[in-house]
Amino acid sequence: MPRHSRFLIPLAVAVACAPASTPETRPVPERAPPVPGPGPVTAPPASIVRDPLEGRSAFRYAAGTRNYEIFSEAKIELASDTAARSETVRLSALVTLTFETLSDSLLAVSGTVSEYEVLRGEAIPAPDSTLPSTATFNASITPVGRLVSLVGDTAGCNPQEPLLAVGQRAIIATPNNLDAGARWSDSVSTTVCRGGTPITTGSVRDYEVEAREMVDGVPVARVRRRETFTLAGSSSVRGRHVAIVGRGSSSAILRFDLARGLLLSEEGTSETALTVSSPRSQAEFRQREATKLSLRNP
Repeated sequence: MPRHSRFLIPLAVAVACAPASTPETRPVPERAPPVPGPGPVTAPPASIVRDPLEGRSAFRYAAGTRNYEIFSEAKIELASDTAARSETVRLSALVTLTFETLSDSLLAVSGTVSEYEVLRGEAIPAPDSTLPSTATFNASITPVGRLVSLVGDTAGCNPQEPLLAVGQRAIIATPNNLDAGARWSDSVSTTVCRGGTPITTGSVRDYEVEAREMVDGVPVARVRRRETFTLAGSSSVRGRHVAIVGRGSSSAILRFDLARGLLLSEEGTSETALTVSSPRSQAEFRQREATKLSLRNP
């Protein structure tokens, strides 16, 4: 923010009047009243250059409908004593969110995930059942995106769970103001089925507003998110017990439109190390993923 300064220049004027010397035989005239001099002079205030973003750091999700395109590409490597190979998984989807104001402290969100598509390398087996291409959910959130309730999340292995997880990525909880330098943290635990195995992920996320910018005349907050997470799950596959454990980290840049009250974009990368164990074998995997979420027709 610009610093504003004021300058005050004091001016003191002393006016001394000395009486004239006269003979004793002549009357002494009365002393003339002092002539008032100019009073203190104040310089005009320095011109103030205001920050165009001043007063625009408050953020609230606004009512309306917005469409997001989500794309991710993950490279999965399997390392062994004799060889190393990798495969690529690409995911794309369209997420539509409609926000409706219920009260000063509550918003209703209707979400739809469509055009969901996953492309796998030849070495990665397809799931036992075909994944759906659409899913819907409803949620209640506070004006700054904190989840109050969610309908659509199901226990167990529901084919729609991966789609719902994608759709909820477009709702980010924030503080009341996104001032430059503001920091906050949150944590979340989710369970999503992957290949018939429920995987529980626990994440700790740290956020920092790196800057506030004017983009095409619109005030925007640029936020960096750093995340660490662990995951674990187990199931029986063809009569054999399989356990999955792993940990990873990610970093992403998010941009919020402060004027229109919406998330503009997210772009980030993550790395995950996984161990898959069965009674007869153990395999180590490493996954590197790049993800991009962008507002369609902003």
